[in-house]
Amino acid sequence: MPAIGIDVGGTWIRTGVVDPTGRVLARRRPDPVRTVDELVECLALAIDELLAEHNDDDAMSIGVALPGIVDAATGLIRCVNLPFLEGADVVGALASRFDAKVTAFTDADAATWGEYRALSSQPERFIHLRLGTGVACGIVVANKLQNTSGDRATHWDALVVSESREARPCKCGLRGCLETIASGPALEKSAEAIGCRDGLDGLQRLWTKGDARAALIVREATDAIGAVIDNLRHRFAPQLISVGGGVVDRLPCLMELVGSAHADLSSGAAMIPEIRLARLGDDAGVVGAALLTLRSSV
Repeated sequence: MPAIGIDVGGTWIRTGVVDPTGRVLARRRPDPVRTVDELVECLALAIDELLAEHNDDDAMSIGVALPGIVDAATGLIRCVNLPFLEGADVVGALASRFDAKVTAFTDADAATWGEYRALSSQPERFIHLRLGTGVACGIVVANKLQNTSGDRATHWDALVVSESREARPCKCGLRGCLETIASGPALEKSAEAIGCRDGLDGLQRLWTKGDARAALIVREATDAIGAVIDNLRHRFAPQLISVGGGVVDRLPCLMELVGSAHADLSSGAAMIPEIRLARLGDDAGVVGAALLTLRSSV
């Protein structure tokens, strides 16, 4: 039977009914919220609408993807991009409203599992790197998600590209994290500094026109992404790394440059993973959260 997947991002919310093959049967996209009560209410309304549209007589399990360090039984322990959610029992609030099992996952794990399951051929070692309001990655080895966060309050060290004291400070408490260079907010701030007022879309247009300032911003981001990919390659030897999220969707020149650099590296080298643009786009977290909750119910 299908399940409901919920993906709460730093700037959006997505929900859907997903069948066991990963096909999205129905979608709802509530407006972003600013308080825990607003989040619970908007999610409850979306779930009611999805259940009414799907018209399934059986109670569906609900998987919730949250952006931070997650306790599966309750919800967010740490969330630097939506701090009002830290410590909130989103799982309990939804479970009390619906006759269903509700489980929380990190957004990185949910998106990783969704992208992994969407592959026509699943490799033994797979990594998904996601660039959005925040930056995170997930790892699958032998059909099993690996724990890359645990109880950390900061970014995982593979996502740190500079340990210099001059590196940009990150909201997680470290310096030099990929998020300070290649996340949506970081790139929008860099774009604004060169007079580009329409964010990532404008930055892409300037880069396409050959603007030198835009080229520097994009090059810094692609160099940082390449450094993280190299960290992941040496540590985990994945066969495939997929890269997704709103940043690469709106700034496709990033993947163009990363792909070009990777092609140069791959020439004649051993143990070089394939780098691929993620397949599911906005649906990755919804699909992954639903499939993970179905898997945990077996």
